[in-house]
Amino acid sequence: MKKTDKKMNTAVIKQLNALCDELTFTLTGFRYVSHTLEAKSTQYAITVLLYFDTPENKDAAQLKKGEIVALIQSLLLPTGLTVNEKEIKWLIE
Repeated sequence: MKKTDKKMNTAVIKQLNALCDELTFTLTGFRYVSHTLEAKSTQYAITVLLYFDTPENKDAAQLKKGEIVALIQSLLLPTGLTVNEKEIKWLIE
């Protein structure tokens, strides 16, 4: 991993920690957030993984998908990364 890749990953983790704090207080059953970051030449591809405790809580959170996607996009904006709905995975722990 290049030094620039490590810097980008550190910046993403910082922003996702803020996301985790926000979702912990606003979504019932939210457990944690994870990500994968893949370096592609001069660009990065990110996948955000949201983990919930039960299928019911995951389904309830998905009803607020638009708000959550907008929050993720705004938090990742300082890193220069963009994310769309297809790059956000809703999982059960």
